[in-house]
Amino acid sequence: MRQRTHAALRLMELRAYLADKTRPAPANSKHVLIFAQGRTGTTLLESLLCSTGHFDGRGEVLNTYTREVWKPIPYVRGLGRAADGTNLVVHVKGSHLTRARRRLGSVDAVDLLRALDADGWTIVNIGRSSIADQVLSECVALARGGYHKTNDRQEMVRVRIDPAEFMRRYDVRLRFGQEDRAALDQFPHLQLTYEQDLADASGHQSAVDRILDAVGLPHKPVRTSLRKINRAAPTEILENFDEIDAALRGRGFEWSSKVA
Repeated sequence: MRQRTHAALRLMELRAYLADKTRPAPANSKHVLIFAQGRTGTTLLESLLCSTGHFDGRGEVLNTYTREVWKPIPYVRGLGRAADGTNLVVHVKGSHLTRARRRLGSVDAVDLLRALDADGWTIVNIGRSSIADQVLSECVALARGGYHKTNDRQEMVRVRIDPAEFMRRYDVRLRFGQEDRAALDQFPHLQLTYEQDLADASGHQSAVDRILDAVGLPHKPVRTSLRKINRAAPTEILENFDEIDAALRGRGFEWSSKVA
């Protein structure tokens, strides 16, 4: 089964390369690239966009769980050129272009953004208003054994995290965010913030409407089966919140610090 899946993905990849070579950039493109880190709501935003009926969601097209794509830029661009009137929404993490590509080498995020911008894609970034909340979200997902939730059952996940490990993850997220920001600032893009636009269902419609306005599509009602995993405050989730807070302050950060 795994070999069959791998072969099917490679065939799709080859078709995208062919389209990239033989087809022009789509006229009046309405494709959307969500370029953002994990634990920012990328899957949620894709779900919301697809619920309008305007888009076909392709997920994390460059994730390395199944295989490393041979040529990321021609592949993603080729997916768009092969779409034949279908509007695509894909999401890419910066790490999918660099650290996760252990065999085939890194790709510059600026080059990917430049190529898709030139082909008319709309680029969307989702940031977090607190790096610490992003790290905690990752730790909670690992503790519960899943990154997404599709039911309304209340959950209360409590975790204890070694302060050194928390700060290691914090530094990684901070560096990723700075790298993403340096690349994104070179191109037109829509900026969303998870806490303001996606954390609560009341913000979903307006967030999607902004994207629909940018690509020139009519507003449609949105819905999603995804649910927020945990609405408790960090002080309730973290058994050793005071230790983590002290570690942050010892480095000159606060819980609310974000990527500048």
